[in-house]
Amino acid sequence: MAEWRVKGDSYLLIENHCPICAAATACQGLCRAELELFREALGAEATVIRVDHILAGARRCAYRIARKDADAHAPAAPSPKTRQAALPVKRRAPQASVHKKRD
Repeated sequence: MAEWRVKGDSYLLIENHCPICAAATACQGLCRAELELFREALGAEATVIRVDHILAGARRCAYRIARKDADAHAPAAPSPKTRQAALPVKRRAPQASVHKKRD
């Protein structure tokens, strides 16, 4: 189940279980598509960076989501197990709901 937490000026979207892990092991394009989906859904004002990745050895997949203007002040960089760089987001789409947890 997915959850999210507030981390300073950003949010951490945590996927504690990957329903496509076996398929993603064979085709990492699925992971790239998931990251792109989050970027498109959250719109051009957001930066989405994968900070944990199961296929890179992490215990979960997690994404740091920040406003573009707050991104300059965001301290967290992707973990060493993650090799994805932040790319611009294209457009805004409806937001999905997830369970919320605060630190």
